[in-house]
Amino acid sequence: MVFPSPGTAHTYPHTSTTLHACATSGLPVRYALGGDPGGCKVESANGGTTVAISGTTGTCTVLAYQDGDATWAPAEPVRGDFAVGYQVVSISWADPKRPMHHPSGPVGIRVRVTSPDPFKGGMLTMTAKGDCRLENDSYIGVNDPVVTVKVQPTKPSGTSGECTLSGLMGSDHTKQSVTLPPRSYTVTASRSAQPSP
Repeated sequence: MVFPSPGTAHTYPHTSTTLHACATSGLPVRYALGGDPGGCKVESANGGTTVAISGTTGTCTVLAYQDGDATWAPAEPVRGDFAVGYQVVSISWADPKRPMHHPSGPVGIRVRVTSPDPFKGGMLTMTAKGDCRLENDSYIGVNDPVVTVKVQPTKPSGTSGECTLSGLMGSDHTKQSVTLPPRSYTVTASRSAQPSP
C-alpha cells in the first residue's frame, strides 16, 4: 500500500487536507487517527477522504488501512504524520506617519493585517494616550486586510500636542496576541478642517 505524505505543516484555519493512499490490490482504503488527535480529525467530504484541521497545535497522525477481502489479505497499516500550527498573523501601520491637524474632526489611521491565509474572526484592540481619543477601541470580526481606526485629537484649538497609538490583535485562530508597535503623532493647531490620512 502506498500512502503519500499529507504534507509537512498546516496552519489553522486551513480546513482540510486530502489523503491519497492507494492499495496495489485496488481495494478501498480507509483512514483513522493514530494516537492523540493533535489538531485534526478524519472525515469524508464530497466522496473523498480528508483530514479536517481542528485548530489545535500538535502532530496529526493518520493511519491508512486496506482491510482485504476474499482474495486479498489485509495490508499492514501505513502511517502518515504532519504538523498542525496556529495561523501566522502580523499587524503593521499601513500609512506614512503624518501630523494630526486640530481641530479637524476624526482622523483615519489605517492598520494592515497580514497572513498567508484568509484571516477571519479577529479582534483588534487599540489604545490611545496623550492628546487624542479613539472613536472605538475595539474592532471585532476583522477579516479585511486594512482596518481604519478613527482618532480624535483633543487639544484645545490653537495648541499642539502628541498622540501615541498602539494595538493588539487576537483571535481563536491564532491563539496568541500580536502587538502593533506604539506610534506617536504630533497634534498641530489648524484653523480649518484638514483631515490627515
